[in-house]
Amino acid sequence: MKALDITDTRQLEDLCINTIYASLLAGKLSPQTQTFEISSVTARDLPPSQDYTGMITTLSQWSKQCDLVLAEISDRIKDVRNTEMIKLKEEEEYEKEVEKARGSGEGGKGSGLGKSKAKGKERSTGHGMREGGEAMGEDAGGSSPVRRKRKSPGGS
Repeated sequence: MKALDITDTRQLEDLCINTIYASLLAGKLSPQTQTFEISSVTARDLPPSQDYTGMITTLSQWSKQCDLVLAEISDRIKDVRNTEMIKLKEEEEYEKEVEKARGSGEGGKGSGLGKSKAKGKERSTGHGMREGGEAMGEDAGGSSPVRRKRKSPGGS
């Protein structure tokens, strides 16, 4: 136990249990006899004769590639955040312009910025006709405009 820097048997039991769960050791633990009978071991060591320079080179390249990927991800995160900030600023400016237009539209009569007029959907030509040759009129109930096509000079 001194070689493992373990002071009591409970710590040794925990170490044995953890190695069993990690599939490093297989065996029987007996708390009564305070023994652990090992039936198989998974080797995790590399032979000392193996040349590690190739492994070190491969792992170093992999580490550099991971650093490049992390840097790319960080750059993309910055780009997304910057784009979001620009979008938020543009939305704020747009909202200010809308509020300014609404404020001047409510205060003055001839501002011409009603909701439908501001969107350009209900533009009149000024002669009782809408763009596209449609006449402005009232339906039978008299509450909403009705679109009628103007007859062409040819008679149809």
